Amino acid sequence: MNRRISIEVLGTNVKAIAELYEDDAPKTCETLWGALKNPLEAKAIHAMYAGPEVFISDFPESNKTFDPKALPLENATAYPSPGDIGWLYIPPHNERGQRKEIWDFAFVYGRGVTFDSVLGIRPITVWAHIVEGLDEFAVQCARIRSDDGPKVLRVKRVER
Repeated sequence: MNRRISIEVLGTNVKAIAELYEDDAPKTCETLWGALKNPLEAKAIHAMYAGPEVFISDFPESNKTFDPKALPLENATAYPSPGDIGWLYIPPHNERGQRKEIWDFAFVYGRGVTFDSVLGIRPITVWAHIVEGLDEFAVQCARIRSDDGPKVLRVKRVER
């Protein structure tokens, strides 16, 4: 069985479990598993262009344990499925008005998502997929857009 991570919406009782795509995105999975030696807690906001997706784009320093430019594009798509979790690194000044680097976890919670930006469609690495708790997680993600605003997510390893 592949390794798993949990994604908890802090302040709620909602937690999803995702399985890593270790066969399809081996370098990314190994690297991000290492970065999650310490749980990652950060604010998730709703995507502007993509559709039903929330993302964390400001990794805590304690989780920046690798050179993001060294990760290849693996298991890439611009059209993810509900439950997919993506990884993307954008260097500083890559897009108009974007001055700082972006370390991005994308959490897809519904259909019809296109990874899109001001530059157009952008494929990203899909490195994990939610296998438990997607429905409840999706409700909380939708509330980020419609009701509550940003929420803090805790992403951590599930130890066997």
